[in-house]
Amino acid sequence: MQETLAIVQGEKKDVFEADTLSFAERQRVLAANPRAVVGFERCRGIFPYRNPRPRILYFPNGTYRVSDTIAYTFRDLRNALGKELNRCLHFQGQSEHGTILRLQDGAPGFGGAPPKPVVSFTRGNTSNVAMQNTFENFTILVGWGNPGAVGLEFFANNTGAVRHVTIRSLDPNQAGHAGLAMTTMNFSGVLVQDLTVEGFDFGVKVTQHRLNAVFEHIRVQEQRSAGFYLEDNNLSVRGLTSRNRVPAVRVRGRQATLALVEGAFSGGAASAAVECEGGFLFARSLKTAGYRAAVEYGGRSAVAGTDVDEYVSHPVVTLFSGPTKHSLGLPVEETPEVPWEQDPRHWTSVNEFGARGDGFTDDTTAIQRALDSGRTVIYFQPGTYLLNGSVSLPGSVRRIDFMYGDLVAGPDLQKMENGGALRILDGDQPLVVENLYAFELYFGAHYLVEHASRRTLVLRDLHTQVGALYRNSVSGGKVFIENICATDGFEPNPNCFTFDGQRVWARQLNPERANPQVLNHGSQLWVLGFKTEGSGCSFRTTGGGSTEVFNGIFNLWRRPQGTTPAVSSEDSNVSIMASTTGRPMPAGRYFLIEETREGQTRRTHWNELPQRDEEFVALPLYVGYGRARATR
Repeated sequence: MQETLAIVQGEKKDVFEADTLSFAERQRVLAANPRAVVGFERCRGIFPYRNPRPRILYFPNGTYRVSDTIAYTFRDLRNALGKELNRCLHFQGQSEHGTILRLQDGAPGFGGAPPKPVVSFTRGNTSNVAMQNTFENFTILVGWGNPGAVGLEFFANNTGAVRHVTIRSLDPNQAGHAGLAMTTMNFSGVLVQDLTVEGFDFGVKVTQHRLNAVFEHIRVQEQRSAGFYLEDNNLSVRGLTSRNRVPAVRVRGRQATLALVEGAFSGGAASAAVECEGGFLFARSLKTAGYRAAVEYGGRSAVAGTDVDEYVSHPVVTLFSGPTKHSLGLPVEETPEVPWEQDPRHWTSVNEFGARGDGFTDDTTAIQRALDSGRTVIYFQPGTYLLNGSVSLPGSVRRIDFMYGDLVAGPDLQKMENGGALRILDGDQPLVVENLYAFELYFGAHYLVEHASRRTLVLRDLHTQVGALYRNSVSGGKVFIENICATDGFEPNPNCFTFDGQRVWARQLNPERANPQVLNHGSQLWVLGFKTEGSGCSFRTTGGGSTEVFNGIFNLWRRPQGTTPAVSSEDSNVSIMASTTGRPMPAGRYFLIEETREGQTRRTHWNELPQRDEEFVALPLYVGYGRARATR
């Protein structure tokens, strides 16, 4: 990183933005000087001149006794903005219940304030470059006498995931501060799935006003203050199960926004199951038992019974008259579980077929040979792979794993319009495409994925820093999205995701800098949580499509003083909860929502929405049914 800073702050020799050079010129510069800075972000000294190989720390089953914080970060590696480059860090256990990190009893430093984590992804420094961090398949046990302990302090930007993790306090009084904490400002695009926390003051604790996270299938029990604690941040939580004498959920702070759906809360006493002191709450399909009320807002009972069908803390926004002011209620499908192939004879790497992964050799033909080998699992050794055209994924392939490697787009691929680098063909079984970090030299007019069949597709842990990610050329398929970021500002593909006649379930979606960032034409699109960034429309729905979004952030700091709406619907069905951050907009000149019905267009202006703080606004729930028949 220091070498990068010296180059960009010096005479600017060999400093180019990637699209200002021809492919041949760029490759010549890099071949002559491996330390040349050629890219979009690196020219500004934000990233090192070369992506380090992915770091995957693998823990076989066993009990690992620890006495201090485990932190795998770059202590002295900071960019020109002073941000910590704690990115692409992967903690991988062999199995959730077999891989155990055990904090010793009465460990030094864990006795009280400030809270101290057992595992940490940050040293407490805010950052916007902590992409693609993961923590999967672990049990963390906190021994007795550690009241200030936090099991896991997680941090990531744009893409990051915690999956299949159990965190348990072994103290007879359930002592400990929090199981999972996310309290360092500017985390975003984090997906937490299948988490169990037993004991602690807080099962899950999330604070800071920026930016957002998504939780699904969370179990908390025997907490001392609250099962799930949110202060000022923006969360989507689906499938929260709580067994507690304290509130299952406690929300504080004017800036908090929470979408809470499909929860089951039992064991309560004289408190409400959901205590919301302020902010914005959307709750749906909650079942409670033992509490004095299901929901309290502002110290008053909001839902006095035991169950919640649908509740919104603020008035629902509609632009056309009609009887319907509830969310769409689209049918939800779980992401298919595609079991790992246990016979290694059915695995192969693209390197076995001649792929070099050096960023200079054209690996297109070698990758295609691997895909055509008949093996079910295709993986990439760590490296940077140059693609110069489409490769087709036949039905024999059930999983393609990039192992968090990088891609370079060759000149032909850069110019290819309306096609994808990975072309998905017919197959009887679901296909998983996962674990990619395609960085600055992967860009152009193409998409990463072209869905050219009706095969069920699972896209997981994919990050394209400067390239569009998905379109389909055949309608009628199912797409499951988990933890994906894509940035695209390259014409003529001005959108990160295009869904045409598809059924899509997105758990964590982060499209940026495009217009529209997500285009839904005649599809059924369900989004649990999102973050968008840039001046373009975030969600545009046309052709009678249906888009249901539970919560997320419009990061509008790049938006000009124009009139592009964040949400646009034309004769389609949309329901969305969201809020804004970034730079404040001119109140009278900018509108957040645009809806067109039968040729008539109406808009909601920024200053018509409730304030999240002095500069930003919240969209408690917008509903627009542009079709005669409602989905729900």
